[in-house]
Amino acid sequence: MNPNDLHDRFERTLTDQRPPTPDVADLLDDGHRALRRRRLLATAGGTTATLAAAAVVGVLTVGGTPTAQEAPVAGSPAAPSSSASAPGPMAGVRFDPPSEKVITEANAAVTMGDDGKVDVEQGHLVVETRRPTPNPDGLEGLATVYRHHLYFHLLGPDGSGVFQWIGDPSLSLTVWMRAQTQAMGDTGGTDSDSTTIGPPVMPEAVDARWVRFVGDTEELEATDGARIVEQRPGVFVGSRWAEKTDNTAAAVVETSDGTRYFVLARSFDGKAGQYIGVRASDVDAADGGEPTLDDFLTLATSRYTPGESGTSEGLR
Repeated sequence: MNPNDLHDRFERTLTDQRPPTPDVADLLDDGHRALRRRRLLATAGGTTATLAAAAVVGVLTVGGTPTAQEAPVAGSPAAPSSSASAPGPMAGVRFDPPSEKVITEANAAVTMGDDGKVDVEQGHLVVETRRPTPNPDGLEGLATVYRHHLYFHLLGPDGSGVFQWIGDPSLSLTVWMRAQTQAMGDTGGTDSDSTTIGPPVMPEAVDARWVRFVGDTEELEATDGARIVEQRPGVFVGSRWAEKTDNTAAAVVETSDGTRYFVLARSFDGKAGQYIGVRASDVDAADGGEPTLDDFLTLATSRYTPGESGTSEGLR
């Protein structure tokens, strides 16, 4: 993305705070790996981003020091003039429009240096960070709070970036980043090989933010107050999810509110992990009782293994 493109997008942001928001099905579709290479989005400046599920990196304190936590975050464009009631870093956040001066200050306060590290000025609280995955160009997504207002940032190491004041508490950083990378592709990107074929066949699948890989292993650890009931490394459910050489795992996870999910995890090409979850109540048990991890893997295999026609959908 060249400076002129960035300037034009920033000008549109100040005048129109209502960008298109993908629905949940679109977001879930991002987690589906292409049979060959993923769709690459090339910006005018030469950086590329890949549409895929966004993985939580962690929460940063002011100054950019990562912690092992994950904070909830609200969403984007113009909405009612109200304050967030949730405790923690989002407490007191307002969704009425800030002044143009405050918006400009919020944009200038978050930058990425030549070393790829994000710098955040004092007084600007980072409440969430995410990266697109795979992420060959080192893009960083952040949600910040400044003067009681929420802002989303997507930064590239070449100095490119996208920024927006968020006035809708229902818009997540994940969905917003997806919209921005898609816009990059629409204004200068190209398709590389094939992408997802057909509509999602498991719309109940969600971004499973309750687990993550332990380093470069196939072991999962719980996050966000969840508990791993059972896990299995090295699961192969079909090449449309991951190759046999990729890091994979499956797990039964109980979230902090007691809901039980089956989770499928993958990591390929040395990139950050991707995770999807399906409620246990949405999986049929082979014996008519409570569904097991084996029941879930059987379902996943039926979705991710190409059929006689050579195509197959996925949980996505």
